[in-house]
Amino acid sequence: MFLKKELRKFEFLQIFFVGVLFSVLVDTTTAATVKYNTNSLGSGVWQYNYTLEGSAPAGGFDGLTIYFEASSFGTLSAPTAPIGWDSLIVQHDTSLPSDGFFDVLRPAGRLTGNVASTSFSLRIEYLGAAFPGSQRFELYQSSPFNVVAFGETSAVGAIPEPSTAAFLLFGLGGVVLAGRRQASVLKTLFQNKRLLTNASTVTSRGGFL
Repeated sequence: MFLKKELRKFEFLQIFFVGVLFSVLVDTTTAATVKYNTNSLGSGVWQYNYTLEGSAPAGGFDGLTIYFEASSFGTLSAPTAPIGWDSLIVQHDTSLPSDGFFDVLRPAGRLTGNVASTSFSLRIEYLGAAFPGSQRFELYQSSPFNVVAFGETSAVGAIPEPSTAAFLLFGLGGVVLAGRRQASVLKTLFQNKRLLTNASTVTSRGGFL
């Protein structure tokens, strides 16, 4: 009876991890994302073209801020935003130090549900030697101010970095393998116990081992 209970526990754990993994996959695949592509304009200046898409977090949002690290990016300029959005640039301050940022706000109110593909652009001075990469961003509610989501911008066509779902998938695989091995051991013990019990019964009746 004890061995059967242990087998049921492992089966329950496997089902539980599958459920958790499914819920995370659903959440990560519908979250709002900010994608970008870049064009070199020469002399270390790059054009960033951003696209905001996906589903708004609970409660919606009406603002987006993209941050540029002071150690990697210089002057920010020439912002563009679609009709109905206000844009703002704040340059980094090396005396504090503080990062620069590009902010867009939708005065008409919060976006909820599925967000229609929305494009923005910006020119940046890149201080690195290779190619500029991603930046961190925040989605927020302006009144009262509340950050409702954050993440990293991603290049169009880029392979996503391992997410929480991926780590859970590896964890699930480990649990399943461990569960199978443990189940195999428990089944062997269970069979051996039955053999010993049968042998003991035969011996008690005058049989031979």
